[in-house]
Amino acid sequence: MENGRVGSISKLSGKRDEVQKDIHASYKELVQKKFKQNDLSGIVATKAFGMGVNKSNVRLTIHYGMPQSMESLYQEAGRAGRDQKPANCVTLFSSEKKIPEKLHLADTSLEDLIKIQKEMSKSSGDLSQQLFFLTTSNKTIENELSACLDKINYLRGLGPEGQYTINEMENEKDRARTEEKIIYRLKQLGYVSDWTVEDFIHGVYVVAWCDQDCNNLGKHIVKTISKYSGSDGNLPDALAKIDATKNIEDEREREGALIKVLLDWNYSHFVYQRRQSLKNLYEACESYESPEKFKSKLEAYFQTSGSIALMSGIISSEASASIQPVLSMLSSKDGQPLRDDKLTKISASVSRYLESYQNNPGLNLASALVRALSNQFDNADGLPRFESFLSSLGNWMGIEENIYMLVEFLSKTDRKLSEPVINLLLARFSNVDLAKSVLLCGESVYAERIIYNNINTKLEAIL
Repeated sequence: MENGRVGSISKLSGKRDEVQKDIHASYKELVQKKFKQNDLSGIVATKAFGMGVNKSNVRLTIHYGMPQSMESLYQEAGRAGRDQKPANCVTLFSSEKKIPEKLHLADTSLEDLIKIQKEMSKSSGDLSQQLFFLTTSNKTIENELSACLDKINYLRGLGPEGQYTINEMENEKDRARTEEKIIYRLKQLGYVSDWTVEDFIHGVYVVAWCDQDCNNLGKHIVKTISKYSGSDGNLPDALAKIDATKNIEDEREREGALIKVLLDWNYSHFVYQRRQSLKNLYEACESYESPEKFKSKLEAYFQTSGSIALMSGIISSEASASIQPVLSMLSSKDGQPLRDDKLTKISASVSRYLESYQNNPGLNLASALVRALSNQFDNADGLPRFESFLSSLGNWMGIEENIYMLVEFLSKTDRKLSEPVINLLLARFSNVDLAKSVLLCGESVYAERIIYNNINTKLEAIL
């Protein structure tokens, strides 16, 4: 560690002959050996190599650009200080000049995501770069559907079942390798029970194939979605779509419609998770103030104790029933809404759960209220999620007590923070009794208008 030299572990770009590959492999082995023996002060390497480092005396890690998630940052930065001694972890972060509002909405399509990424690419910020990786690794649903059907027809031409070889075909334009991803889709769909990689370099796979009819295809899709869906999962919606395909007489047309059900769910579930993870990390990096505060936010993200213990009950509750546990989580012992550091910690944990649950009513409410209390209600995890929560509520009768509880909680906050939330609540129900309860807690033009209109309606009926 005295000579201050730095080595590099890189990848070969393009096609090289076997001699060059051998030379490159020997060079990488030499650099790795010297680094282990402390003959090099540091190395420049891919994150894949970096994650394999388990060296006790690493004092510094530097990320060239933002990773793809909080978990990635935590794990990759954790290569430093493994001997429990002080170490520094640095991320070279570039923010975006402008982020389209639609980017972070839960129902943004992959097609729209691709357009947004192209719009943002000129800024060369970290978020646009990660979006590039996300969009290029995911085909549009129509393209992926076509690729799945092509592969199914190819395998059908080989036989109804058996072990068959598939060769990876590289796209000459972007050199994308996509065959293994399509094989994985066929496994999700039940056509492939397993596969092995025979030659990683050239992309040669052996798949265990078995054809199936549309009824069994539907069962496999339900099984796959059920495996990953939480209490807010898209299973009911998927079941309805699967049932609707029974009206399609042509077997091949019905097969395509069923496969699209899985692909729609896959985008909704997994691509949403990636987008939400990027959003959480980007906002954490952009709002960076100090190492101590950032570390606290990172630790809060992984917190599982304290008030967060209520989260399982919130997630499993119906919309109206989730109000009480959400308010308990966001209240101090004296019943006042949380503020400052305590609110920040809850916010980090709620953000983490949002990555797994795209449209859970209780989480939507918790996220919206956290954003409102933090004066960030216009964030994509604020107002849009509160609107989604309101749409999941039933009729006024039977849930009024829980709504009054929510109004009382909001009345304890700064009026400027609570007003947009209360206005949306009043717009959803337009109930005179609700408007009166709001006015008992403070001024509200919206509530006054509801009462005024109600009086006018009664007077018109008399006249």
